[in-house]
Amino acid sequence: MVLEHLVPDVFALGKKKSSPYMTFVVAVRPECRDMIQGACHVDGTSRIQTVTERSNPLLADGCAVLLPQDGDGLSVPRKLPGVARFGRVSAFPTSIVRNCTSGGWATICAMEGRREQVALLETDPFVGKHCESTTLVNILRQREIDLSESLVFGLAGGLSFIYWRTKQMPTPFIGGRIKPDALSANVANALNLRLSVHETSSVKRAREQLLGELDSGSVVGLKLDRYFLDHSTDDFRFAAHYVACVGYDDDRFALVETQPLGLQWASGESLATARNARGPMSSRNRAFTLDRPQGALPDLGEAARKGVRMSAENFLNPPISNFGFKGMHKVADLIPQWLDDLESPADSLSEICTIMEDAGTGGGLFRTMWAEFLAETADLTGIDAFREVSDAYREVSKKWTEVAGLLNEAGVESSPESLHSASRLVHETAEEEQRLMSRLMELSS
Repeated sequence: MVLEHLVPDVFALGKKKSSPYMTFVVAVRPECRDMIQGACHVDGTSRIQTVTERSNPLLADGCAVLLPQDGDGLSVPRKLPGVARFGRVSAFPTSIVRNCTSGGWATICAMEGRREQVALLETDPFVGKHCESTTLVNILRQREIDLSESLVFGLAGGLSFIYWRTKQMPTPFIGGRIKPDALSANVANALNLRLSVHETSSVKRAREQLLGELDSGSVVGLKLDRYFLDHSTDDFRFAAHYVACVGYDDDRFALVETQPLGLQWASGESLATARNARGPMSSRNRAFTLDRPQGALPDLGEAARKGVRMSAENFLNPPISNFGFKGMHKVADLIPQWLDDLESPADSLSEICTIMEDAGTGGGLFRTMWAEFLAETADLTGIDAFREVSDAYREVSKKWTEVAGLLNEAGVESSPESLHSASRLVHETAEEEQRLMSRLMELSS
């Protein structure tokens, strides 16, 4: 790990200026190799992470602690024994490991027994609530576009409602956002960015393309089924999950997950299986990046208004009765039948509850995130009425949380009364959201 402006003292980056996500292998200057053996590969190279005060003030301050104090040596904390030192660069041995997701320090990972395989990752990946918006925030931040997760969600017109069930689905799907992949495409359009998507049925080509993007210095968004990843404890399959891949070390890949998982390592084998999984809403090893063309970003206030209008139009004018406010009324009519209609009511109702409340929705079927976006829109546009609708959507979010609880209760207790209560509440919420979206159409015109 090196302060960016000090890299030339020890490393030869060539035309590259930085390596913030540890994606580049660079040559160590010959006179420095013996002094940083813990971070120098056998071929005289090293995979470095560059740090700046702008990208990571806390970590930059930590690196600065190890700078020369008297012109001769380094002031190295005694609690870090074995730190290799040369000039203004510090290389940490494999025995020092810290958790990056909470303490703000570097994650220092190593393959046990292989001294040259030391990997240091960016310490502050964004760990958000929803998988696709979390992935987008991390990609955007690398392009020096620092937006909140709720703003990214809203710029994409992310709020929606969908009810879906086929004969092959034992459990109905209830979603509160637009369809997978649309969030990424809409954000790119809203910010005038170039979205590059790569899909292939070849596992080998998918891996080669991912490594190529990482080696070029790009954070890569991946669509996959987390069920197959090493760190997963999921007991259900879902092939439209997203992660940001921020680097690799030999055959391990660093992935940014949502809360509470944060930064995780996955083996190449598990990642390949997860990316190649099939199922509803799956893709063929989908990977994507965003590139920022020259020039300023569009006005965020105007972009936010367009996102509001996009979501409102889709919600109020759904293409079929399974979407928008019509979809809410449809599912409300079906809910009372679920104890008899579902093959395993207890399991299915518990799964629906989890998907609505805990599976990356931010609570309340994405309505809390939408409320946060509307509050930001009020600040960006100076239109206080957006804040009033934001407050109303926070109340709507609470109702969806109550619905999720009633569905879970119905499954646990085999309670028809709980299903009828949930049905009435969904009908009421559909009417309230229809009114609020009509108001947002007026404000965004």
